[in-house]
Amino acid sequence: MAVTFDNSACGAVTGGSSVDFSLQVITDQGGKILVVGVDHRNDQNACAVTFAGQSLTLHSRTTGGNNTRAELWYLVGPPTATCVVKVSACGGAHDMTAGAISFYGADQGPSPLRTAASSVVNGLSASVVVTTATGDMVVDVISKNESTNVMTACDAQTQRWQANSNTNRGAGSTRPGVDSSLTMGWSWAGVADANLIGVSIKSGGGAKTTVIWLMFRRVATWLEALFRKQPVLWIP
Repeated sequence: MAVTFDNSACGAVTGGSSVDFSLQVITDQGGKILVVGVDHRNDQNACAVTFAGQSLTLHSRTTGGNNTRAELWYLVGPPTATCVVKVSACGGAHDMTAGAISFYGADQGPSPLRTAASSVVNGLSASVVVTTATGDMVVDVISKNESTNVMTACDAQTQRWQANSNTNRGAGSTRPGVDSSLTMGWSWAGVADANLIGVSIKSGGGAKTTVIWLMFRRVATWLEALFRKQPVLWIP
């Protein structure tokens, strides 16, 4: 089974200690995963991210020395419900935005995300090359230290959220995985500091596993019939 988009939502705060917003996880299919991207002003961090009171795991965080920072957090198996995403800041209150995206068909193991790629820039665009695979879904988060100018995702990507506070703007997008790697990128008007993180969500492989099992079952049935010298019943 390929990783498939379910739903998304976002929120923002100016000079606050947390970002709180509601997300509805719609699907009741297997392989659910929730990915939350966080955009901070300056070198701030999130101490915790929760959904329905469940703690998310920090996967990656930029550490560049410019005036913004990006983070990606995830939760395997979020409940199918409308619940609050809460991003709690470390240190003092500051401007933040955050976006949450839910998916299904994802790997449910201890490492459902591949290695992240990140970029720290001062300019008019940012891009990263992300290692991925067919059946995966690539997701990104971008953080920019200017709030007025809207950011535009590259043509192959689908924007899932974009929000701004008083001094910064964050956004996130997705793109189906391919063999090897692909590029995720954003552009905007006016030179600004920006941090970008991209990562691939591993496919749960449900469809592939089913096909292999059916092939094994057919071959085993044929061999058993051949051994017993019975007419071969080929299971469709």
